[in-house]
Amino acid sequence: MIARIGSYFAPIHPHPLRHAMSLYFLHQLEHAAFPLRVSDPQALRCIEELLAAQMIEGGLGTSAADQHSFAIVRRITPRGRAHLSLTRHAALADDAARQQHRPLRDD
Repeated sequence: MIARIGSYFAPIHPHPLRHAMSLYFLHQLEHAAFPLRVSDPQALRCIEELLAAQMIEGGLGTSAADQHSFAIVRRITPRGRAHLSLTRHAALADDAARQQHRPLRDD
C-alpha cells in the first residue's frame, strides 16, 4: 500500500513497529552472536514485532520440558540492517545539527 505524505508517496508496511522498545531491542541484536535463544517475556514481545515487520529471521516456540515460551533469532534481515543504518545516520545528522546550533560562549 502507498500513502501520500505532502507531495511525496511513502509505502505503508503491513506490520509497522508499534513500540520503541522493539527498535531498541533491534539495536541490541546488532551486536549479538547468532543464533540467539531468548526467553525473557518482554524480549519475546519485541521479537514478535520484529519478526512481523520482517526485520529479523527466526521463530517462536514453547519448550516441551517446561512449557515456557522462547524464540530463536537467526539473523537481522536486510530490511532490519537498512533500518539500523538509517537510524544511525539520522542520529549522526541530529548530533551535527545540535553542534552547529550551539550557543557561543563569552569566556
